[in-house]
Amino acid sequence: MYFRLGPERSRNSINLTVTPELNFYRANGNNRYLQAEFRQDPTIIGSAGFLQEQLQSPAIQHTLLDSLLINRVRSEQLSHATKINGGAVANLSLSVPFTGGILGISAGFDAEHLTDERHDLYRLDYSSSESAAADNRRRYFNLPSDKKHAMASIEYSHGFDEKWEWMIMPHLDYNFTQTEQENSLYRLDLLEDMASAPLGSLPSTREALLSTLDISNSYLTDNRLHDVTLSLRGRYDHVEVRKGRRYSRLRFIWDPRITMQSEEWIFTGEEQSQSSRTVWLPGMRLELLRNTPGMKHQLELIADYSQKMPSMFQLMGLRFDSDPLNVEQGNPNLRRTGIYTLLFKHSSRPKNIGMISTHVTVNIYQNALATGQFYNPENGVRTYCPQNVNGNWSTNGSVWYVTPLGKQKRFNLEMQLENQYVHSVDLTSNNEDALIRSYVKTNYLKLPLSLEYSHDKLRVGVKASAAWNHAASEREGFQNVNAADITYGLFGHWNMPWGFTLATDLNYYTRYGYSNEQMNSRDWVWNAQLSKSFLKGKLILTAVGFDLLGQLSNITYSLNAQGSMETWKNVIPRYGMLRIAYRFSKKPEKK
Repeated sequence: MYFRLGPERSRNSINLTVTPELNFYRANGNNRYLQAEFRQDPTIIGSAGFLQEQLQSPAIQHTLLDSLLINRVRSEQLSHATKINGGAVANLSLSVPFTGGILGISAGFDAEHLTDERHDLYRLDYSSSESAAADNRRRYFNLPSDKKHAMASIEYSHGFDEKWEWMIMPHLDYNFTQTEQENSLYRLDLLEDMASAPLGSLPSTREALLSTLDISNSYLTDNRLHDVTLSLRGRYDHVEVRKGRRYSRLRFIWDPRITMQSEEWIFTGEEQSQSSRTVWLPGMRLELLRNTPGMKHQLELIADYSQKMPSMFQLMGLRFDSDPLNVEQGNPNLRRTGIYTLLFKHSSRPKNIGMISTHVTVNIYQNALATGQFYNPENGVRTYCPQNVNGNWSTNGSVWYVTPLGKQKRFNLEMQLENQYVHSVDLTSNNEDALIRSYVKTNYLKLPLSLEYSHDKLRVGVKASAAWNHAASEREGFQNVNAADITYGLFGHWNMPWGFTLATDLNYYTRYGYSNEQMNSRDWVWNAQLSKSFLKGKLILTAVGFDLLGQLSNITYSLNAQGSMETWKNVIPRYGMLRIAYRFSKKPEKK
């Protein structure tokens, strides 16, 4: 909601914007989970389907496969979660009498309530050659939380000349955040009468439920954070105008800032502890923008420095083993992380050949937070402990080019080359005693291309995209990654008679080079959307159909910076949806 008192686009006007928001979310999950770890690659025995069938059986029948097994986890899971959050933000700007400056005031609040319940039947066992007994657990997690956030800021803008070329814009920001979190784990397998109960059921009495509480892995936390930032932002912005148009521009922005964080932490678990800290976090941002004569080229350079503190939860040094194979350990010796960012942009509009732009970003992390991993090769147990490491940096660059084709310029060609390089340093080990540095170099290269034809109310085109993912390391046992995703497609948009609009696209997705053969897939995906407008465009009805052919299944791929994880999700994304949108506005009456 926007209100204005005074003439439009005037510094003397009073402007008020209020944005209220309310969201509700509910999710129910029903999952089956299977994980196995081996002493060497098990695909030498059989296909992925054969391995999955063997691992799902109560006892592995294949002797050689059983001898390679370190551990196996089978789990059935149920989850129920609801979340409601809402709040409002108000922004007010007005001129300050006798100063010629503008005062901006913002204030807002939001709150969130989350209920999160999870049930699972957890079965951990080892190969028959291992003497360790199977670990069967019936667990119930209760993870509710409440969050409250309030903010306020004040900014004063003052120009030292009529054109406001020289400006100062100091501002003061305040944020308060309170998070109350419960993490309760109940071992229902300790009750004999729960052995045959359906998954998702609870004991009949609260006393019986409390008797199964895993105290060492259950806790309550109350975190209160006050964040105050003072910024002394300033700007020089000179624009040269010739014949009523901008001819050139030079802009320089400086923004030194200091943040005070005051935090209080209350932890209630096996023991109760309370701690607090107050830290000062400096920062600096510099921006330089230059438009050459005739506005033919635009150059922009941005440098930024900031600091980030580790969480107080990590600094407590607590140990949690609710997952028998993945133990979490805190570290009270963590240091703050420094983040350096450098960004360069260039764009130009060469005569009659469209537009071209480039950008390069470099990020360097000092005392980056890494997850040290102690590994026991005998049983596959990993103990994770956060550590500070140096040597992490990344760079990202892209070139984007678009140009019209033909005398009537009905064709439009768009190309983009993107490349991201990540130099990742982490800590890992092959035993429980020593951590070694793991260096992984990962490169992501992507080239999308499209050619579009438009005439009157019709727009159609073809597109293609090729992406290459590469990860390499000298770490012992590291398997280099060389994978490619290639996509071809058609798309169209038609403004039909009687207010109808048809939009559709047809894509062919191909994937190569993944170690999991199920990810090396080929899928046709067809989507369509039909819209109809009413009431002079204020009311719009839209029917959407996604994956009309029903072929898409393997749609998610992720490779972490250490190149140690391929994630594949088998989902059914096919759906139809009817959407209704109504837009309204009311202009003030003219006096």
